[in-house]
Formats: sequence, C-alpha cells, structure tokens
Amino acid sequence: MAPDKSRDVTGVVMLWKPEAETGPFRAMVEKLLVSPDWRRKGVGRALMKDLEDVALEKGKTLLMLDTETGSPAENFYPGLGYVKASSSM
Repeated sequence: MAPDKSRDVTGVVMLWKPEAETGPFRAMVEKLLVSPDWRRKGVGRALMKDLEDVALEKGKTLLMLDTETGSPAENFYPGLGYVKASSSM
C-alpha cells in the first residue's frame, strides 16, 4: 500500500507466486487497485515498480497479468513495458 500524508490507503497490488516446476521464474500480478482520488498521479506506477522489485528479489523474472477488455488497464500496462501475449473473449 502507498499511504498519503493522512495515512489513507491510496492503492494496493498483489504478487502471486504459484509453485510450479515448469515455471519457477513466473509470477502473476494480481489486483492492482488505486483509489479514484489518486489515479493518474503515479501511484499505480510506483506500486508496480515496488512489485517488480520484490518479484526480482524472489527470482521471478516473468510477470503475467490479465486485464478486462476495454478497461483503462489496457493502456496502463503497455506504458510500463508490458506486452500483450494473447486475448480471449
């Protein structure tokens, strides 16, 4: 979480590290949520940077995620360097 000066939670993100022999280097980005009052102010970017740092410390070099078609996330993640691998309907 990224508290502001009033100690309100501005956002949260989770890293899921499934145990798998075929992909010990893989992890999933889960539930990046940013309070509406804090969107477009760098909170999501900062949370993702922290998550990526933790993932690397844990030996996770491939991060995967999914987004809802048409959501703002479809534009957010490519701005961080993420690429679309597939889509399903």
